[in-house]
Order: sequence, then C-alpha cells, then structure tokens
Amino acid sequence: MSACKLTRTAQNANNLPMKVIIFILIVLVSSCAKDHTYKKSISAENLKLCFIGDTGTNNNIQKAVTEVLSREKCHTIHVLGDVIYSRGLKSPEDKNFYKKFWDHYGPIAKKDHRPLLYLIMGNHDHRRSIKHWITLSKKYPEIFYPNPYYLIRLNHDVCLVHLDSEYYKLISNFFVGIGQINWLDRIEDEMKSCKVRIALTHHPYENSGSHHGPSKGWVRNFLKNNVIGKFDYLISGHEHHLSDEGVKDGTRMLISGAGGNTKKIEDAGYLVFDLDQNFNVKYEFRRLTK
Repeated sequence: MSACKLTRTAQNANNLPMKVIIFILIVLVSSCAKDHTYKKSISAENLKLCFIGDTGTNNNIQKAVTEVLSREKCHTIHVLGDVIYSRGLKSPEDKNFYKKFWDHYGPIAKKDHRPLLYLIMGNHDHRRSIKHWITLSKKYPEIFYPNPYYLIRLNHDVCLVHLDSEYYKLISNFFVGIGQINWLDRIEDEMKSCKVRIALTHHPYENSGSHHGPSKGWVRNFLKNNVIGKFDYLISGHEHHLSDEGVKDGTRMLISGAGGNTKKIEDAGYLVFDLDQNFNVKYEFRRLTK
C-alpha cells in the first residue's frame, strides 16, 4: 500500500488550532489503514455497466424502470444515491430496505450475469445512518458497500471510483470529507494505469436540470479539485432526469438520476456503458416511454 499523502492537508492547516490539527492527523492516519480498493474479474469480451440513481420510492415509476433494467443483462449495476426515500434506513431491519430496494434489485442480481449492486449514498440516505448499508452488504453478497468511498478495478483496466459527495454539504462531516480527499490522493498513482477512469458521485458538477442546478459551495470545490480533469467520466444522480452535460477539462459529465423519482414516466430510465475488449466506450440513456 502506498504511503499517505498529507501535503494538501498540511498546506491548509496553517491557521488551525493545534488540537484541531492533531485531530485531523488522527483521522487521516486512520484512513490510511485500509485502501478500499477491490479487484473484480468478469469473464466477457464486452462489458455492460449500468448506472441508475434516485431510485428508492417503490412507486410505479421505479417498478417500470426495474422491469426494463431486469432485461438489460448488465454485468454490474451502480446505484448513484438516494437509495431510500425520503429519510434513509432506520436500521438494517427497516422494512423500506425490502420495499424500496431489495424487492426490486435483488432478483436482478440473481439472474443472467448476476451483477453486483454497487452503491453510493445520497442526501436522503444521509438523513439517517449510512452504516446500516455496510451491515446489509455483509449479509447480502449481492450488495457491495464496504465503505462510503471505494475503488473497483474491473478486469484490471476499468476503474470505477465510488465517492460520497454528501460529505461536503455539512460541517459535521468535515473530517470524514478530508479523509476521502486524502484517500483520493493515495490512489492517484494506481489510477494512472487504468484504461478507463470513471468517478461516481451523487451530486453532479454541471446540471442543466431545474430541480437542483449545478453543484455549489464545498461540493463544487470537491468535484472541481478532485474529479474534473482527473477522470474520463463523472456519472451522478441527484437531478431526476437523464442528461449529457458535456465535457469539462477532459471529463465527460453524465447524469442518471431517473430511476424512480421522476414526475413523468417518459422522463425515467438509466444509463448504460458498453465497453469492448479494446476499452472503447459507447454510452446510451435507456429512456422509458408511455
């Protein structure tokens, strides 16, 4: 495991009280204990990766999107946050886990290519403890959520970095947010060997939708400094639509937040990446129709 890089944090700590600096260093050192990097192999010449966000409503739209997704034959499924509306999970035994998540996606994870369900958390999930999902991922092997942020190296060359952008919405998450940035610094060298680099966050950087608009404040600074220009793709949810927001400093920005909380059925759907054996990427939004 590579050594931790504390340079950026040290540069920003000049004016902080010593007790605060010591606490930050403790957090950073503890974040170095695990690298949160996982290697997965899929025996297929071409890969199909599916991205769906803002799902957990258990309404007719989520059910319709799930039905189409069940026929997609994805190799992996990545859920981009707001897994459970409107206040996350009360506990690992919360009935909403079944009604708004497992009853929909559990059967998909057990058929065809048996895709793992890779999760990140959104603002609604953070309204209660997201640690319940870590517990559930230990109970259900189809769910992959070992930590709020983690790297998946798929067939060695496709790197998907799952991040928690909600950390930068509240001052109470300041220290865990620093830990995540430090972790990104730590995997920077490893990411250089990836043929395709994909960052997944709940909050988008740019957003043409009318519900939330572009990210602001600390969230925007986090994405600007740590994602934009460093990844080939940024795939996000949060805005309840499907959109291609263009390219910023070499990073293609895509939004797939239409998995269950759209107002109209024709706005719902998800995003599909097809990768051939030479790692050429073709992406397409699967939009539902009436």
